[in-house]
Amino acid sequence: MVEVSIVMPVYNAEKYLESTINSVLQQTYTNWELLLIDDGSTDNSADICKAYSIIHSNIHYYYQDNSGACIARNKGIFSTKGKYIALIDSDDIWLTTKLEKQISYMKENPDIDFCYTWSTFINEAGKVLHKGQYHKVKDITFKDLVLNNPPGNGSTPLIKADMLKVVGGFCTTLKGSQDIELWYRLYCLTNCKFGGIPEVLCYYRIVQSGISANVERKLNSWEDCMNKLKTYAPNKYREYYSLAKAYQLRYLARRCISKYEGRKALKLIIQSINIDKNIIFSIKTFITFIVAALLSIYK
Repeated sequence: MVEVSIVMPVYNAEKYLESTINSVLQQTYTNWELLLIDDGSTDNSADICKAYSIIHSNIHYYYQDNSGACIARNKGIFSTKGKYIALIDSDDIWLTTKLEKQISYMKENPDIDFCYTWSTFINEAGKVLHKGQYHKVKDITFKDLVLNNPPGNGSTPLIKADMLKVVGGFCTTLKGSQDIELWYRLYCLTNCKFGGIPEVLCYYRIVQSGISANVERKLNSWEDCMNKLKTYAPNKYREYYSLAKAYQLRYLARRCISKYEGRKALKLIIQSINIDKNIIFSIKTFITFIVAALLSIYK
């Protein structure tokens, strides 16, 4: 019987799709199935998926009219057979021992329901950027989730399937932050226990885009996520909203700094401090403010 079901939504992903699927095929752990959910692609993604599904009996191809990544993920989630569900986006890469180490971790820690790993960023050409997501891996609280998102991204998790299914999978009404909202819902509604492996086992691809145009959209999607949290965990919403928004604004400020957009970064970090003064005591806040201020002068 299949132990791990891997769900990959696919939409016009021909540029990176083969590399991503190959990273699954190269896993040292082999008791898995891969569900490729084509969300109405108009490029060669369907042909690529079908070719792999013909060659490999544990790769299954599904098609749906374009409905969005979360509906595609849910179609995959509720078609799975495994005890565990692993998620991966169609442009990211798993290192070869990822599943093996996660399965070992889950079996050695049966109280853990959600296992994630560290990630390193790669660029569009696949070059390792030596930056990444290296978060806390033990004793994860809701505060950790809402402020720092320890799983980092949607290609690291291995989750007990029954727990993921009982909460209904991904929210299909949100336009962004769907993975983070799912983590919140798992924690609040099922007492899901999170744990991580302090090792880079995933390459997360950064696709270049203008951050200024995305800041408002990202902030709005985060607000929608928090409003969703308020419907099922109002006490947690009230307790963490202001500090969490301050953290989100600081994160966006740092993204602007990475694009050398100093004025935008400075505006965001000042907003962050004004929303919740507690964030000012963090060295990361101090550094962000100084760098943003310098960039706004010289850039």
